[in-house]
Amino acid sequence: MGLLKKLGQQEQANAEIDRVIALTGKSPQLPQMEELTGWLVAQEAWDKVLQFYGAQQETFAESPPLLYRVAQAQRKLNREDEAKVTAKQALGIKPESYEEHLITAIKLKESGLFDWAQQEFELVSKTTPAGSAHDIRARLLLSEMLHDQAQELAAAKTLQVVSDVIEKDNQAAEFAAALRGDIGEIFARMHYFYSLHYAAQGDVKKQTEELDKAIDKSATDADVLIALYRLPNQSPERQKKTRGLLEDAAKGFREEIQAWRTALERADNEREQQDFGRMLATAYNQLAWLIGNTTGDYQEALQFSLRSLELRPGEAGHMDTLGRCYYAVGDVASAVKTQQEACRIDPHSGALRRQLDFFLKEQEKAKSEKTPQ
Repeated sequence: MGLLKKLGQQEQANAEIDRVIALTGKSPQLPQMEELTGWLVAQEAWDKVLQFYGAQQETFAESPPLLYRVAQAQRKLNREDEAKVTAKQALGIKPESYEEHLITAIKLKESGLFDWAQQEFELVSKTTPAGSAHDIRARLLLSEMLHDQAQELAAAKTLQVVSDVIEKDNQAAEFAAALRGDIGEIFARMHYFYSLHYAAQGDVKKQTEELDKAIDKSATDADVLIALYRLPNQSPERQKKTRGLLEDAAKGFREEIQAWRTALERADNEREQQDFGRMLATAYNQLAWLIGNTTGDYQEALQFSLRSLELRPGEAGHMDTLGRCYYAVGDVASAVKTQQEACRIDPHSGALRRQLDFFLKEQEKAKSEKTPQ
């Protein structure tokens, strides 16, 4: 069907879609409908999504994911007012079903429907007690989504609520620890997001203050360490302190690599192999990301990054790290190619796109420098 569309045979493509819709029967089950609607969205057959909705409105009305597909189709067809109404209808279905709304929010985020994802995350936070497990999880996910979209102040304020409640509520702190491991990382991320907000405003003093607060809460957040390393006009004392922090963090990541490598070697079932392999890949990626963005053996970082992708092939975030490592060793062409693949895998990530834009500018700069004047 996709080939028919590419060849311009729209009538035949539509006929094929109608045939597939007809195969679902007059009263398809919800899983069938979700699968078919997802397929129609993948084909960008927006009018057919609405056609299917028109024939099965009662069943669609029971499912937020299906209604959001309808809203997406309406938006694509420039029917924004209708899309808003449909999205509001989806939001109102079983508001007490927190887990379902969280799953819906995650799916919307992955589809690049960030405004609707945000309203789903915020619904969970508004309808659950402050400091509950669902509230904290929703805010952690929302903050990272906002950060990815460069909405740093909103991301920081979202985590500010979590930070305030876990300082006062032991049970909330336990929930946060179960989700994140070290609650200090939550405080560190909050201060890091504030620092990015101040950096965008050109306020280096406040940016530095927030980064210092972040590192006091957690000395292992690679993004915080990278931001500290890149601070302008550092005194020799600060440079020395930052180098020490980088060395300590790198040592910690190396110890994690060794620990997870040993655990993987000793794993005696497939589940353990998968879990330990994922953790080992994360440790490799963290160390490669840290070195690739600061200082150290860039060739070693490149090998660590490649190793992480052997363990977790096709992971867009790890490919982002690989792109940075290629850039660090001076291979801008490979950095661009790798980053383009990362953006293909995760086309909605703002952070990946910004990194690609940077590499493309660096590539053009290199070409212009080589061009004879």
